[in-house]
Amino acid sequence: MLYSLSLKNFRAFKAQSFEFARINIFAGANNSGKSSALSAINFIAQSISQRELNPSPIAINGSFEQLGTFLDVVHGNRSTTPMGFDLSYGYPGSEAHRINLEMRYRSQRRETEVSKFRYFFQGLSFHNHLLDS
Repeated sequence: MLYSLSLKNFRAFKAQSFEFARINIFAGANNSGKSSALSAINFIAQSISQRELNPSPIAINGSFEQLGTFLDVVHGNRSTTPMGFDLSYGYPGSEAHRINLEMRYRSQRRETEVSKFRYFFQGLSFHNHLLDS
């Protein structure tokens, strides 16, 4: 179960956090970010489910969502802006897992890369800064 999701520079959101329960309803005015929130969940799910088929750890386009390019997805459409997610998940009644990741666009290679990855569970944390800042 997904417990929480925080978005950084994803589509309509510069910074936004969501808390989830067993049943969730997204309500709001037109163009307020309801679809962007659902797109973020789909984006994460397809990146995880397609990792064996996709050489990149990030699947911007896939079976759940067709988002275009990094520039179409990142808030402000700037290639130098990093985009990030922080999510916690688990089984009801057990301690949650938490993942924090940041990605950025590499202009010279014309690809999206994970620049920071952190995993937290049971008081332990694992992290990898894949790129120098």
